Amino acid sequence: MQRRIGINGFGRIGRLAARIILSRSNVALAAINSNSDASSHVYLLTHDSVYGRFDRAVTADDRGIIVGKEHVRCFQAKEPSGIPWGEADVDIVLECTGKFRTEEGAKAHLRERVKKVVISAPAKDATPTYVVGVNHSKYTGEAVVSNSSCTTNCVTTVLKVLDDAFGVVRGNMTTIHSVTDSQNLLDNSHSKDVRLRRGALVNLIPTTSGSARDVAKLFPHLKDKLPCRAVRVPTPTVSLVDLVVEVKKGATVEMVNGAFKEAAKKNLKGILDVAQEELVSSDYIGSPYSSVWTRTLRKSSAVRFSTSRRGMTTSGAMPIV
Repeated sequence: MQRRIGINGFGRIGRLAARIILSRSNVALAAINSNSDASSHVYLLTHDSVYGRFDRAVTADDRGIIVGKEHVRCFQAKEPSGIPWGEADVDIVLECTGKFRTEEGAKAHLRERVKKVVISAPAKDATPTYVVGVNHSKYTGEAVVSNSSCTTNCVTTVLKVLDDAFGVVRGNMTTIHSVTDSQNLLDNSHSKDVRLRRGALVNLIPTTSGSARDVAKLFPHLKDKLPCRAVRVPTPTVSLVDLVVEVKKGATVEMVNGAFKEAAKKNLKGILDVAQEELVSSDYIGSPYSSVWTRTLRKSSAVRFSTSRRGMTTSGAMPIV
């Protein structure tokens, strides 16, 4: 049975999710809700400054957009409760606005045929969080879930490999993170962070990361034991995580590499990749993997410490499963 997907919020995440859905046969893009109109969706879905031109023709009519033979309804409701998902027979909603990040806010989508909502950002409450490859097999049918953030999808995939193989005791991480829409193009005010008042394109900006909260949800034994920091850098997408962990078991470079190679071939196939070349961030634009382990940039020190530096795909679409 083909699942019919509705997307609320058509920014970077929403548009990339749309591209992925439109490339698959087991799901259909049924509707989009956004402040913008259909003509804006046509233009921005077709032309992407980072990911390039979409390979399918997109046009608009008075009810929405048309991609090949598929018609996608377009709505402009301001609140989830006002979106007429039923007119498009939507089954599952991807909440991609970044605004409705609690169960209370997201469950307003649960009307008519809509039975599931996936929040494409870290939840601000106790909404269950699932990351594909890490804990998705524990899903018990909740109506509203979070897929967390790009950084969390990246680092928890790596933590799973290290924890399963060696037992992670504690650590710390820094994400060298590409710019996001929340930053200022030029110096301007910012309500939450003084440094984020500075222009995104000309600065390396130290700031915070909320990944530690969701890491603790997925790995409870690491609560308050893996602080996360971020440095925003002037690149459009693809980020890097510098992760340092203490492990219970002795871990040599060869053992660590072996664990990642094994996971990439088996339980994390299609989610984790092991880089074979010495590449840079632009080489990973469009990568389908949550994490890419870069073998040449890690080392092992002493017997119980493992240090890793590896790449990740960021600001991409969340997995559709």
